Amino acid sequence: MSLAGKTILNCRPDEDSAGLNALIAAHQGHVVHCPALRRVSLLSGDHGDQFIMLLEKAGPGAIAAFTSPHGVRLAVSFLQDRGEIDLLSDLEIAVVGEGTRAEARDLGLEVSLRAEEIHGE
Repeated sequence: MSLAGKTILNCRPDEDSAGLNALIAAHQGHVVHCPALRRVSLLSGDHGDQFIMLLEKAGPGAIAAFTSPHGVRLAVSFLQDRGEIDLLSDLEIAVVGEGTRAEARDLGLEVSLRAEEIHGE
């Protein structure tokens, strides 16, 4: 599948993002790395402001990729608390795995793309 002309927000943690970044690039996608979590959530203080700025900058048609139910919960909860949940409405939501898809749907997100699994090694 070609991702040419698409901007994909890779929300994986820094330490887990290289494989997905390479896969996106291999399919001609433009990667914007904006980790939604690390061992500790980055969605607080200046990092939270940066997360919102990146979502605003991404624009319609960009893809937010979530690789875990926890990442979806953190991002949605953060955006709801900040009154910015509508920032996700212009994005396509991509998930890895059934659990992440179920969590995204339970939280009201429409999942556009789902991969069964991904190997970030």
